Amino acid sequence: MTYYHHIGLFPADMEPRDQVVSPRQLCLELLAAYASDRDPVPSRGLVDALEDFDVSLSAARAAITRLARRGLLRVERSGRNTSYAVVPEVLEGIAGMDRATREFGLAERAWDGTWALAVFNLGGPASAQAYKMRNTLRWLGFGPLRDGVWISPHAELSAGIPSLEESSADGELLLFRAQAEYGRVDLERAFPLRRIREDYEAFIERCRDLHYRLRAGEVSDHEALVQRTDLISVWRRFPVIDPDLPASLLPSSWPRRRAREMFETVDQALRAPATRRARRLLWREDADAEAAATGAVALAR
Repeated sequence: MTYYHHIGLFPADMEPRDQVVSPRQLCLELLAAYASDRDPVPSRGLVDALEDFDVSLSAARAAITRLARRGLLRVERSGRNTSYAVVPEVLEGIAGMDRATREFGLAERAWDGTWALAVFNLGGPASAQAYKMRNTLRWLGFGPLRDGVWISPHAELSAGIPSLEESSADGELLLFRAQAEYGRVDLERAFPLRRIREDYEAFIERCRDLHYRLRAGEVSDHEALVQRTDLISVWRRFPVIDPDLPASLLPSSWPRRRAREMFETVDQALRAPATRRARRLLWREDADAEAAATGAVALAR
């Protein structure tokens, strides 16, 4: 399995590890995660939900407007009220990405020693075309052996060929599979394994601390929604920065499995309070009922 569907959801000119969830991405994520099986979300509810993530009113409205203009949101109007839902094509793409990233690290992948190789010549390493090619290859799980030669143990070339063809344009690009007959691949040069390990360890520590606070009842519904959304975003980066090397090539005690287990544990614990908070914001669930009850009490007095 490759993770090429990230290409369509994150800017191609940003490093995977440095991705920041923009208001537009956040809007799509919230609708996909908490509103895909419900009626379209009123504009007011969507703005309120984005405010939970410190998105200003103007930025929230701008994000919603841009998504609608690009055809990524379905717009429904009833009088002066406007509601939004993610269009099926985008919803399917997000669901596919979510399935892929949640399967990442689930089991060790078999490897027969064959490497996928990408060799390209695009007018020099500093050219805009070479820059675009490197980003595409990185998203597909490749790492650089040297300028113009990238390698991956698992990349499904057929799935990534359209993106690679677009990146190569008029340059030269060769894709093939091969087994090493002599020597060893310098994995640390191709893939920053030390830095990836540090990212996993930091993620594990964050999940562990959050898990303790959840058990102590110290996490509000608001924080649960924010933390769960951010943790999912962070976990989705690992299939991009981690080449998913075969176990025989990895350093000892590789932390991917521990990170996955901690993520699953915390994500499950956050799911109910995060959903409760999201639906209260998106549809004013409970809030309207509380307001009505408060009004009834006032009238009774």
